Amino acid sequence: KRTRTRTQTNKEESKKSDLWWKDRDVTVIPVKRTHPEPWWEIYDKSAIDRRHWFVNEILKFEPESILELGCCGGCNIQLFPEDKLKDINIIGVDCNSGAIQYAKEKNLPVHFIEADITKPFDFLPVSSVDIVCSMGVLIHMREKEIDFVLANMLEVANVGLVLAETAGPEKTFSGNQYNPRHVYDLPTRIRAISSDVEITVTPLPKKVNTKSTKASEIQLITVLKPHD
Repeated sequence: KRTRTRTQTNKEESKKSDLWWKDRDVTVIPVKRTHPEPWWEIYDKSAIDRRHWFVNEILKFEPESILELGCCGGCNIQLFPEDKLKDINIIGVDCNSGAIQYAKEKNLPVHFIEADITKPFDFLPVSSVDIVCSMGVLIHMREKEIDFVLANMLEVANVGLVLAETAGPEKTFSGNQYNPRHVYDLPTRIRAISSDVEITVTPLPKKVNTKSTKASEIQLITVLKPHD
């Protein structure tokens, strides 16, 4: 008799939730494979060059405060230089309790929050952080969620957004049946929300373009809000 894995059980349970990522268990990989580590630990070891590049792009804006959405287990945040971690008020948000617990166990001087970013950002007031950033997160937002999330990001940002996201002509492609992935024309959607922002789009540099899925489509999108 075949025994169901935790992955199979988790997928069945995830049908009940609109937010598959929130219920993601230890591993979400084909049943024939096994891996001893939780996925948030795996992320710590993946795409390191790209993560360093992302952190450096954020630091170019010399922010005093940063909010990272979809921070996972702190795999990007932990790469900030030690002095920056101490000097910058950094908040990491993820909807997965296991990832947030793992991030907190790193004892970084960072405030980690478990929250669903497809709901109102009750954890922060308007214009309360300089930079709001995300990396590989918006691809998981559904059509009914993406504009709401972008609007909330713009609302809590004081300076602007730094996004390392898959962007381009809009389409949906298969992640798995429980978590299809969506490519959005992010600059157009952002301008529809706020027409007076300054948007710059830069392709992912070849030196950090690893062979991971859809890396060739990742863009650096910076969005600066107008200030008097």
